[in-house]
Amino acid sequence: MMRLWHGLFLAGTALLLVVPNIYLAAPVLLSFAGLFLFRRARNTTPITDPALRASWKALLGGFAAFALTGLLLNIYHGDTDPGAYERLIPFILLPAMAFTIRAGGWPSLPWIAAVGLAALLAGGHAIWEAMIDSNIRAQGAAGNPIKFGHNAVILSGLCTVAALLFPFPNRPFLWRAGLFLAALAAMVASLLSGSKGGWPLFLLFALLAAYMITRHRPLWQRHALAASALSALVTLTLLAPAPLVRDRIATGFNGAVHWFKSGGEVTDRSVSLRFELWTLGLHIFTENPILGAGVEGKDARWAELVATDPYYAVIGPLTSADNDVIDALSNGGIVGALSLLLALLGTWLAFWRWRHHPDAQVMTLARMGLILAPAYLLFGLSVSVFGISIFRAVIVATSITLLALITVRLRGLNKP
Repeated sequence: MMRLWHGLFLAGTALLLVVPNIYLAAPVLLSFAGLFLFRRARNTTPITDPALRASWKALLGGFAAFALTGLLLNIYHGDTDPGAYERLIPFILLPAMAFTIRAGGWPSLPWIAAVGLAALLAGGHAIWEAMIDSNIRAQGAAGNPIKFGHNAVILSGLCTVAALLFPFPNRPFLWRAGLFLAALAAMVASLLSGSKGGWPLFLLFALLAAYMITRHRPLWQRHALAASALSALVTLTLLAPAPLVRDRIATGFNGAVHWFKSGGEVTDRSVSLRFELWTLGLHIFTENPILGAGVEGKDARWAELVATDPYYAVIGPLTSADNDVIDALSNGGIVGALSLLLALLGTWLAFWRWRHHPDAQVMTLARMGLILAPAYLLFGLSVSVFGISIFRAVIVATSITLLALITVRLRGLNKP
């Protein structure tokens, strides 16, 4: 039976962006299995290291703080919309998949291979969509370009770190080349999605790769390779279809500049419109700064202002600030926003202590985990990622997987 669960674990990762809803279906099934494998996990891979226990407390504590605060705020505001409660489920249920991983004692290399395959499949799917119509933004099986493009950025980062640091036992050159190719494929997928909110991370990934590869070289060679990597990245964006990359960057930049110069005139449906969404979200926050207006209260006040205030009429049917922190502030006030930041801080701290671990596998998995919180903070500037199912499932499932794999690895290192 464990082979079946392992197969689902790897398939759910590899097919993340090309099979509809597998991003949630696979972790949920693995979590339900984990509820029955608790004792086996405790016997097979016990958590006895105080540092490891602290990491689990940080990760699960952050998720619990977010879920419990959200639940109490919903009750306080009298929210009856099921969606207000559904968004909390991944933070409560999906951590149980750690029991399945620990019970199986699964190694990390097959999962890294599955991540690489997921990146390659995402890139292939995006190219296929572009061949059908180069003016349409790629969306894979995610059903939306932003969901597809931002998660492709995560895959690209995971592949880059693994290619640079993981101690592959056999044919390391082929493994590293394959993962770098996978990282490039995921980058192409994101570019073809036109979802520019996560693209600044590609600059970071390119510089990280360049300086890590040449870490034992003279400084001038390290700088030269970094410049070459950035040049290659710029070239890749120039080769991508103009409507999806260059035109969207130019339109967004010009729209932002005009919005500031004109005092709030919206000229594009991306950047300047988001400035208006942020303004409205902050307006609602100032009316209830401590505990917010509640999910339903915020939506009602939002609709009222859009309908009655000519300044906000341009927003139309949109109902979100497209900003994680501002949405958290308007829904739950300062308390809700702090719970969101605690979830991200817990994710960061869970992996921070292992980033210099002497075992290369542990160090690699930890540094892969360190990508998640900054990436979600960046994504959250232009979309409410914690309000979207696939983003919630990915951050919880990925962080739980990485820390569970670290747990399994440390258990193997400490066995007599």
